Amino acid sequence: MVDEGEESVGGRVLNFWSNHPLVDLAAVVAVFGLHIWIVVKFGIGKMLPWSDSPQRLSVYGAGAGMMSLIAGFAGTAVALYASSSGPMAVRLRKKFARVIRRSWVSILSWLLAGALLCIFAMTIESKDSSNFSQWIFEFSSLIAVTKFARLILLFNMALGVSDSDAAKADVKSKKTPQWLPRAPGQSSDQEK
Repeated sequence: MVDEGEESVGGRVLNFWSNHPLVDLAAVVAVFGLHIWIVVKFGIGKMLPWSDSPQRLSVYGAGAGMMSLIAGFAGTAVALYASSSGPMAVRLRKKFARVIRRSWVSILSWLLAGALLCIFAMTIESKDSSNFSQWIFEFSSLIAVTKFARLILLFNMALGVSDSDAAKADVKSKKTPQWLPRAPGQSSDQEK
């Protein structure tokens, strides 16, 4: 969603990443695969090795709650974006509507998948189980982290558009709104 005129390497990487939500999943799979390889090859880096089953259940539940919270934050960001109606918001929607919509849907759907994976990890956790539930939780946590990074990018964009449109807005009236508190002895603009 960076202008195509951007020539820096960082701008091109950001542009590619922002236009392709599935890159998040590829990053999750790469990091997850690397971690599995490190654990298998070197026997180090296991996630939650010190915790017993009740502690892990609590962590999995907290993970599902965290992902639900992030999804709620995403809903707030979508509302901010959808309510922006200034000229910059209109231009942004015309140029990037499909990309932005795909990113929002990607964030929300993968956070739901991550929360469900945490709940699934809770259901298969037992004292005698292998580390499968821990691996599921790790995968879902990586999903949450990458989707949160995308959410921050989109939320920053929505705030920037909203701020830009507000700064450029033509203020037609300098009157103080009736609902604002006034200093003692100050009359409203309409009484003048």
